[in-house]
Amino acid sequence: MNDQTEPSTLHEALDAYAQRLMSEHKAEHSSLATFQTRQLIVRQLKENHDDLPLHEITLDVCVDMIGHWRDRPTSAKTGKPIASSTAQRTLSELIRFFGWLETTDRFEWSAPSHFGQIPRRVRRLESDRSVSQREMFTPEHLAILYRHATSTQRLMLCLAMNCGVGAAEMGRLKTSDIILDDDGHFVIDLLPGEGLLRFMRPQTDTYCEWLLWPETVELTQWETTRGEDFDSDLLFVSDSGNPMWRDSSSQPGAGFRHQWQRLLKAVEDQGVPRLPLTAIRKGTAERIRRKHGDVIARMYLGHSATCPSFCDYVRKPFSLLHVALRDLRAELASVFRDDNAS
Repeated sequence: MNDQTEPSTLHEALDAYAQRLMSEHKAEHSSLATFQTRQLIVRQLKENHDDLPLHEITLDVCVDMIGHWRDRPTSAKTGKPIASSTAQRTLSELIRFFGWLETTDRFEWSAPSHFGQIPRRVRRLESDRSVSQREMFTPEHLAILYRHATSTQRLMLCLAMNCGVGAAEMGRLKTSDIILDDDGHFVIDLLPGEGLLRFMRPQTDTYCEWLLWPETVELTQWETTRGEDFDSDLLFVSDSGNPMWRDSSSQPGAGFRHQWQRLLKAVEDQGVPRLPLTAIRKGTAERIRRKHGDVIARMYLGHSATCPSFCDYVRKPFSLLHVALRDLRAELASVFRDDNAS
């Protein structure tokens, strides 16, 4: 240990890590909501792990710390095991902290041998099975929503169904991400009225590509024209021309949430369940999974990092996804039925 190294404990190192997150947030102007979530996780790590001297954090201690979150501890608020997604986020932050701790010159700590071999998969619980069977929107519900939606709300519906994206992805979409002319460089021949959406998920840099249904294409064209009036290249802007997704806000998705709540309010007397927008992508992903398998469903959700950028050897997987999307459009045809049809 040199004179510049601080003889410190786990909690002191976590405090320094939290300061590092603050510096990164200010320098990179990253999402305020993401920054606040990560800071909260650091506080939870301090609450759940003893303040050991760093030299006592051995392989066995690392196994216990990681295992604590893998096993999904009981939430003080609900009295139930924390959600799998919460455990995974916390575990990921803990691993990032260990990586920072080993490389920073503020502290003297090295990852023990075999650290990389510690299991990190979050435990699945029997109660998770019931979550997968929770209430979802039926095609009848979606048809009611679609009939009562404004053009912006309809595009939200279409992108959730067609591409399995949530508000965070919708809010970052640019008009240049939409391709309406098939010039022979894509994974499938487009039919009349179809298009493509090509997008890099911001947090994972996963390349995604979806075939767009004619309804989605028509609505994106409408939103593109609207954005041009405000000199914006974003697909979703408010009536005042501001981005509907705002990374600088503590509630970046408030614009989408307000749109969605207004739509649910408009159909509250028609038996449509008050579910979040994400319930649409989860329900349609399950439809794809049943018919086309888990790999295609994961591609639909943008969870499968097939390739960091578009390249020849991803042609077949994305072709299979696009075929599945055409099948999905056929299954959901009733959603788009002409209101005036007899």
